[in-house]
Amino acid sequence: MRYWRAGLLAAIGCIAVAAQSKQPADTLNDQGLAASARGDFAEAQRLLGESAQLWQEMGPQFEGHAAIVMANLAEALCGEGKWNEGARMLSTALEMSRRALGAQHVNTVANMSLLASADMVLGELDRAMDLFHEALAIERERYPGSTQLAHTLLGISSYKVRIDRMAEALPPAEEGLQILLAAGGEDNPDTAMAYANVGQIHLFSGEPARAIPLFHKAEAICRALGMADSPRYAFVLSQEGLALLQEGKVALADRGMTRALELLLPCSGCRYQTAIAQSNLGLLRLKEGKYGDADSLLSHSLALQESYTTEPGRDMAATLDRLAEVRRREHRLSDAEELHHRAIAMQSYRQGVRTQKRVSAPGKLISAALFGSGLPCS
Repeated sequence: MRYWRAGLLAAIGCIAVAAQSKQPADTLNDQGLAASARGDFAEAQRLLGESAQLWQEMGPQFEGHAAIVMANLAEALCGEGKWNEGARMLSTALEMSRRALGAQHVNTVANMSLLASADMVLGELDRAMDLFHEALAIERERYPGSTQLAHTLLGISSYKVRIDRMAEALPPAEEGLQILLAAGGEDNPDTAMAYANVGQIHLFSGEPARAIPLFHKAEAICRALGMADSPRYAFVLSQEGLALLQEGKVALADRGMTRALELLLPCSGCRYQTAIAQSNLGLLRLKEGKYGDADSLLSHSLALQESYTTEPGRDMAATLDRLAEVRRREHRLSDAEELHHRAIAMQSYRQGVRTQKRVSAPGKLISAALFGSGLPCS
């Protein structure tokens, strides 16, 4: 997700303090955003934390500025894989933004979408959808055709994918893509990820042949923008690998998935994306009959997912079921049964029902929207 620029924050008292007083807080925020952009999330957290403290010390008339910086800080926390802490901070920032800027201010609405995306990672799907719907209603009325509306539509689409409503997932994803194309064309990373999101829906609808060209488009944009080493590009490669695997193009799938994992493993702030990439490659190794490699990849994926969420959802259930299948092939039947029952319990908890059906579509690991570059304070 990407915040809009703050615009005329004079309405909340910006003019009341001289520029000299605000400059250190602004500078720290800008430096923190730059650190986040290069993946130095620890440094970003330090700088943004200092900026937020300075804004808060200036008094309640600067609560809107403090809320912006806290949201930027929350993005850095999520970027490092601290999703629970990041979601809590986004929730606090949203309360502050509602109070200082108003419930319909574009920064408040953007904060809603950011928090909804974090909630989806943590498996809080109902809360995420409530926030997306609240944001959507405001955006339809006040910000039609905006990139912020596009981000919310893509978030809603991701939610629909997670609950296996593919027919409902495609229209908002396609609308979000068209808005981004109209607003900024193809030469931006948000458009690339929108292409990937639409491709993902076709993939999980059983149409990998329709998904692959969309993934190719996303890859081409990322490469043209110099993003061929980025987590976003790695995500596209990994998900495209699933489509290629379904098409029986195992060698191409292996190449893309392996490259995705090579890009993600050195990234200390990419636990969520790495877990997905490991699980995807683990599925490929399972289909190749390389059970030892599959076991290692899926076990590492599961451990990563357990490290960043206390509210497990579909992604973890999918990994558990894949690992259970590996253990069955390894004749470790008691382990397989235990893993499978964990997956069933997880799915039953999320769906609010008690069922002993096998977890459906274990190949569906959905990457949350990757956050943008944050918001300047002035």
